[in-house]
Amino acid sequence: MRTIAPPLVLLAALGLAHAAPVPKAIKAPDFYPTAVGTKWLYGHEDGTNEHSREVTASSTKDGVTEFTVTWKDGGETQIWELKKEAGAVYRTKQDGNDFKPPHKLLDSRMSAGDEWGSEYTFGGLRTSYKYTRTVGKPEVVKTPSGEYKALPIVSRNLRSDGDETTLWYADGVGLVKLLHTGGTPVVLREFTPGK
Repeated sequence: MRTIAPPLVLLAALGLAHAAPVPKAIKAPDFYPTAVGTKWLYGHEDGTNEHSREVTASSTKDGVTEFTVTWKDGGETQIWELKKEAGAVYRTKQDGNDFKPPHKLLDSRMSAGDEWGSEYTFGGLRTSYKYTRTVGKPEVVKTPSGEYKALPIVSRNLRSDGDETTLWYADGVGLVKLLHTGGTPVVLREFTPGK
């Protein structure tokens, strides 16, 4: 005589009686905040040469955020125009001069070992700039504004032998440290999130 399993047993065997919980979406890191009012104050590790950066405009349309960062260094001001698209951040203009094509700075999906190249012209000049960027392993970076787990990106200028800059980015904060070949480390002194 053949035994027929009760319907609940069959459903359980098929995994239909009690569905597993839907996993929560993993939030991608944000290595370059874009909210208006976000402010960074940087300076050399020895406390000299302070300069500030602030997001002064930001708008999002069709998943692309275009934003402006105003730099103030002593009596000088620079205006950077950037865009964040599919997690990647690009510099599109500086002081009204175009980057053609836009210069990719970083990507929220980056991890240790990732590398990309960037070649562009700037401000209508015929000279092209050529860089590679390589992501290192996460490191703990201590700054006057706090301690951060940050991803280092080594930026190499392929048009200038030995010209290299390492930039450390922390989730939710952005750039926390910068070191140029032969220079003094620049560190984050204060951070104010925007709204």
